[in-house]
Amino acid sequence: MPALGLPFVIAGALKIVYDLAILAAFRSLRPPEEKKPSTSSPAAAAAPAERRSGDGAPE
Repeated sequence: MPALGLPFVIAGALKIVYDLAILAAFRSLRPPEEKKPSTSSPAAAAAPAERRSGDGAPE
């Protein structure tokens, strides 16, 4: 009877291996929200400040 749970153990182990492979493959990739803005363009640096001050939300 203990062998009935074996497929679940195998599936769990495969998922762990899969998750670790995905982590290793994309560890250095950052989403666009986390990338630092370039300082070469003054307009790009001013955009976040304009958006924050003009959204109408109380601070």
